[in-house]
Amino acid sequence: MSASRMTPRPPPRSIGSIARILVRDQATILLAIGLFSLVLVNVMIQTRTVSGSQRQIAGREVAAGKPAEGPARSAAEAEIAAAVAPRATQPATTPSAATPPVSAVPPPSEAPPEPTSDELAALAPSAPPAPANIDPSRRRIIVGTFLRAAPGALAAKVVRVVPGESVSLIGMTDLPDGAKWAEVQGEHGRGYLPGFAIEEASRDRDSTKIIFGVVGGVIDGNTIEVAGRQVRLAGIVATTGPWNEQFRERMLREAPTVTCTPRENDRYRCITEDLVDLAELLLLNGAVRVDVDAPASYADREAEAQKSRRGLWRR
Repeated sequence: MSASRMTPRPPPRSIGSIARILVRDQATILLAIGLFSLVLVNVMIQTRTVSGSQRQIAGREVAAGKPAEGPARSAAEAEIAAAVAPRATQPATTPSAATPPVSAVPPPSEAPPEPTSDELAALAPSAPPAPANIDPSRRRIIVGTFLRAAPGALAAKVVRVVPGESVSLIGMTDLPDGAKWAEVQGEHGRGYLPGFAIEEASRDRDSTKIIFGVVGGVIDGNTIEVAGRQVRLAGIVATTGPWNEQFRERMLREAPTVTCTPRENDRYRCITEDLVDLAELLLLNGAVRVDVDAPASYADREAEAQKSRRGLWRR
């Protein structure tokens, strides 16, 4: 290679010139870093301002019940909904004239005044109302018979009734002989029944012990057969004599329907639909004697038989 074509080399720099170049370049770098920092701080301030505005808008919309729109509002809503929404649902409290001042509230150490007698009476529980399904006028028929058009066994028959039927009591009537008759309204009509033929519907009676049916036979002087069951009559003592056969023939001929209600010692009082007490019928005809525990009416029937010399009193 020739000397004419060779590029001349620059003269070597001194240490002082190199130091001046480094100082100049360092100042340039520091200036650039300072400018970049200013730009970065400005960007951060703008971003925070926009984010704060979005949060305020989202907070107002959440408080007003409006859904936030866009991803930015969704993030803001999620962040402030828990704090803003509860406060928005609470009613604002304003001072009211009706609200007593704090000084008007008695201190906790003061005991409340004792209630007056009127206040205690107002707090007392009232009597519970009677159940709607209980009617004090309701009665239950316990003797099968007939409703009569008027009080008395000889009055015209209206309609047949049987044990277990329910009627409403209208009123009671006392007859001159002391008998009590009840005016009732039943399912099939209105009429009169003897007082002993009905009872309060609320009474706890075992209806299975009442025997109702036709007399099918006579076992002895004080035992009959009703609806296939042997029934011993209460209040009388059987005797022997032709009157027992007469009683048997009459029962078989008439075949009365009777209601037998239980008495003591497995005995019964049996009454026909025409309101004839079979025990009294036997006493009146002198076929039996009155028992010691019989009612007073039975003794009266025996006295009548003795006076008329019927049955065993003919001797």
